[in-house]
Amino acid sequence: MTLPSNFDKLVEQLSNELNNLDIELYQAIELVREKIILFPDNIILIQLFSTLNNYAMFAENTKRQIQETLQLLAVKEIPFE
Repeated sequence: MTLPSNFDKLVEQLSNELNNLDIELYQAIELVREKIILFPDNIILIQLFSTLNNYAMFAENTKRQIQETLQLLAVKEIPFE
């Protein structure tokens, strides 16, 4: 099995999207954290904070899975088209 010729571009695009998501997520997390300090009993802020952290964890897990897959492909030396 060979990899498509645009595989590198796809991986790079996915990596860029995840990096942009990380930046936006951490900015949003910081904004919500500031509001939680002012309103510590606000359930909606707590839920939003939790959701944003879940998205951040998903992005990190996805990055790790991409790196592991790329390492596996490098070990197997799968050729490109």
